[in-house]
Amino acid sequence: MTLNRYFRFNKSKIALVIFILIGSLNIKAQDSIATTIDQVEYKLLNNSLALMAYKMDINLAQAEVINAKLFNNPTLSFEQNIYNPNNKKFLDAAEIEVFLGQTISIGGKRRNAIALSKLYKDKATLIYSETVRELLYQVKQDFYNIYSLQNQRRILIGKISSLQLLIEAARQEKNLGVLAGNELTRLQAELLSTRNDLLDASQQEQDLQADIKPYLGYFKSQIIKPITTDNEAPKSIPDLSSLIADAVNNRPDVQLTKKDITYQERNLAYQKSLSVPDLTLTGHYDKAGNFVNNYNGLGVALNLPTFNRNQGYIYAAKQNLQKSKIVDSLNFQSVEVEVVSSYTKYMNAVKAISNIDNGYAADLEKLKQNAVANYDRHYISLLEFLDQIRTYQSAMQDLINTKNQLYNAIIQLEFTTTKKL
Repeated sequence: MTLNRYFRFNKSKIALVIFILIGSLNIKAQDSIATTIDQVEYKLLNNSLALMAYKMDINLAQAEVINAKLFNNPTLSFEQNIYNPNNKKFLDAAEIEVFLGQTISIGGKRRNAIALSKLYKDKATLIYSETVRELLYQVKQDFYNIYSLQNQRRILIGKISSLQLLIEAARQEKNLGVLAGNELTRLQAELLSTRNDLLDASQQEQDLQADIKPYLGYFKSQIIKPITTDNEAPKSIPDLSSLIADAVNNRPDVQLTKKDITYQERNLAYQKSLSVPDLTLTGHYDKAGNFVNNYNGLGVALNLPTFNRNQGYIYAAKQNLQKSKIVDSLNFQSVEVEVVSSYTKYMNAVKAISNIDNGYAADLEKLKQNAVANYDRHYISLLEFLDQIRTYQSAMQDLINTKNQLYNAIIQLEFTTTKKL
């Protein structure tokens, strides 16, 4: 066996074996955690410190309810003379005056305040539910994007390993004078380009890992390794009108705008009740400072609503009520548009997947293997080899992106309808 044939033989066999092995390996890290989409959802709902913090807003709203139920405190005052000029004594208790007052809210202030605080708590609960919905969408989107990027990295790492072996063999052939130097340079240029693609994919994945881990309670050194299958798409989904109805009836943001109308209606009633003055009942004892000694009296105090009848805040409450109705109508229209858009995207993604033959990925793997083997045996030129290997990389990238678009279309449809598909 000649040296030339020896190098070609080993280059071919080693490149093919390494390329196939690495292409079939999953990306592993020292602290990688295999995670499914259901596990991600469970950890977010049960272990997320972020959601725990958001949930505290409901408890803060409950404090408003407690405070609204409290009555006004009574007022007590005591007065005694310091010096009696008749007997020239200090603090002889010749004159003592005691005043006791209790303010009573009338006109429905307390009733409206309690109802308003309860509605505020209901809004806080809906805001929390909407936060959960948005975070679930964000986390699921990051999950599938990480899965896509890790698959891209797997392909690029396999290509890099194969190119490194080919470059090493080509360098030896160049030293023997059986290979042109420009072919080695072209291989090295392809290697550099692929390494840049790998770096870009790695940086994108790191950004997504940094986004998702705090919400799931993972440590900074842990790497999420998504586990999924190609058959996660639902076999069938409800019709469009049913999905729109689900969204209108179940989405927290829709319920929130409707609840805000009720809240603003109650706020208007509360502001009107504030225009009614409070009633203050008083009890008065005076030992020696009135027309008789040991005077006992009852009194009633009431502000006269001559100038200030809370006109400004009543006007603002009316405007807020009209605004809330407009926002609710706008939100209803937006929800319909969002559901139609996400439904269309899902159907387009399903159609794109269905147009791909089941054996397409296997055919691409054969294309890659044949390109390496044929170039090594000098059956094809360097230009043909690079064209085929780039076709493989581009096609595999398109396949990964098409699957990722389907995953994202599913979670977007679930997000806009709140329906588990």
